[in-house]
Amino acid sequence: MINTVEDYWKLANDNVNNIKAMAEMVNMHGYVIDKIIYDCDHVALVSFCNKVWFALPDNRGLHSIPGFYALCDLCSESWVFDR
Repeated sequence: MINTVEDYWKLANDNVNNIKAMAEMVNMHGYVIDKIIYDCDHVALVSFCNKVWFALPDNRGLHSIPGFYALCDLCSESWVFDR
């Protein structure tokens, strides 16, 4: 659950390899996320995660991929940066 900026970055860091794998599934360069997280660029991270999410096929089987729900949370919970 994301309640704070710290929670957001922890979730991103804990799932960076899963997000990279999903990005590469849709022919995106997963390595880009390393710099985004290093720079703590939440705008770029939300944008990157949204691009990955929208590029994934509409398939319930994706819900079993490690990190899928973390990706969803990173897309939807960026409101923590608006506080």
